[in-house]
Amino acid sequence: MRRLFIDIETFSSVPLADCGVYRYCESPDFDVLLFGYAYDNEPVGVVDLTKQPFPDELRDALYDDSVVKVAHNSGFERTCLSAYFGRQIRPGAFEDTMVMASWCGLPLSLDAVGQALGLSEEEAKMREGKALVRKFCMPRKPTKANPKTRLTAEDAPEDWTVFVEYNRRDVEVERTVFNRLIRWRPDDSEFRLWALDQQINDRGMRVDLRMAENAVRIGEAYREQLLMRAQEISGLDNPNSTE
Repeated sequence: MRRLFIDIETFSSVPLADCGVYRYCESPDFDVLLFGYAYDNEPVGVVDLTKQPFPDELRDALYDDSVVKVAHNSGFERTCLSAYFGRQIRPGAFEDTMVMASWCGLPLSLDAVGQALGLSEEEAKMREGKALVRKFCMPRKPTKANPKTRLTAEDAPEDWTVFVEYNRRDVEVERTVFNRLIRWRPDDSEFRLWALDQQINDRGMRVDLRMAENAVRIGEAYREQLLMRAQEISGLDNPNSTE
């Protein structure tokens, strides 16, 4: 059984923390920029998708159940890659180092779990990563000097080179964490429950949008009525002010 360790870097104008990965991937400008990977203990490779197409071999491996994919917070990688290819990847085809860390009572972020496991500076996540993610993975506010709303490799080639190495290092850190925690990974029954949870999230739920929108409008109108009534009773311009 082969394992394929993966990590991706992406762009979307939708804020991930506020909207979640599904809405993030639905943005028209969503794109996968870098695909870091390694089979088992082989050297890590990085596919720069801004300069070359996605290799057929790696795409096929993502959908090959005989190849176990490993990622940290794999729901992000799986959902993004499913959107990128327009074809769903099964949750059960992944193992997740974040889940393994949680199972052991360790921090959930890759950086923090690496610190908890005592990884050296050469083994741990690169410190430059956060700034590079902000630079290349998120939209920027345009200025008079630079009206661009997004920066690419052409805008900062030296930083992009470091960004590629950052992606490579993340795969190495992820693999190190996996090898450290594999003996304590969740049992099969827990794994099936985790995969089921992923399937439920993928399926989503039906929402009556008209009812939801009307509920918001009714709430806003009623709040305005309550504010006016409170002003009449209290004689205050702003009854919400505790002062």
